[in-house]
Amino acid sequence: MKFLVDPTVMYRFAEGNFVYDGIAPYPICPEDFTFKFGKGLTAHLGDAPAGYDGAPGYNYFSLMQGRPVHDGLWASQNPVDSTEGLPLTFHGFGPKTKFFATFALDLERHTIPSLDFPDAFGTYGKKGFRKSTFNIFSTWGQNVVLNIKLDKVEVSKPA
Repeated sequence: MKFLVDPTVMYRFAEGNFVYDGIAPYPICPEDFTFKFGKGLTAHLGDAPAGYDGAPGYNYFSLMQGRPVHDGLWASQNPVDSTEGLPLTFHGFGPKTKFFATFALDLERHTIPSLDFPDAFGTYGKKGFRKSTFNIFSTWGQNVVLNIKLDKVEVSKPA
């Protein structure tokens, strides 16, 4: 899976105040998202759900530092919840076939040095690794069609 993100963190507000809770979500650029595996099977990012006001939604790559104890990173349609996953569109499947990917890496505290780029660039997985989740499911979360074991995730500047 490979994608680009807008390098400016999305600021969240609660009752007119900035939320500084150790989570930094970055909008994923949908046109640069590809997910390839097997013998040429390819998926692209599906549409994110619309916001409460009807505005187009986003899919996010989020970094988490020390919240409440561990660090982590994930990609999801929800900037603060990895379990909602990313909507995927696979080539060769009809438009009504819904697929999602849940992707998250759970790390020991202080593994991620910063919530900002470029300080957060690095390879995560050996040092501080706790567990990973990478599943493809169809229609609902318990209908897992593929479970992938991650050993590392690379966060880097575009080539």
